[in-house]
Amino acid sequence: MSQSIDVDVGTPNDFGKMLDSKLNLDKLYGEESNFCRNHGFYLDPINVEGLVTLPEDYLTRVIYQKYDDLFIGFLDPHDAAISKYTRYSQNDKIWIDYAIRNKIINLSLLLQYIKNTNFMDYNEAMHVKNIINNDIQSNA
Repeated sequence: MSQSIDVDVGTPNDFGKMLDSKLNLDKLYGEESNFCRNHGFYLDPINVEGLVTLPEDYLTRVIYQKYDDLFIGFLDPHDAAISKYTRYSQNDKIWIDYAIRNKIINLSLLLQYIKNTNFMDYNEAMHVKNIINNDIQSNA
């Protein structure tokens, strides 16, 4: 296993087509690819439908980068953080802690972004808001 970073990649509109071409994606952009050796990360196709919770306007903040012949859109760290606060697995907590300590995310800004986020229900929205508020208090 390599020490490279996997970058989850998906499209909500055409995921079936992406999975059909997964073998080609692995060959061109997977963990054992020249792309990974050259850039230090590889693409891992995922089904984003129902997997991530994002603000409605997240597409306005996507950060685009060109790598060789590939144009990749990365989530703004704040949008990624909302998804991670919603799922809140152990790996998500580690990511969030790192992002806070290194000032990658602004917790007050997250409170603004969650106003435009469609959570599963009211309880989930309040749970995320409470965790963010606790992190604000802990890092004051």
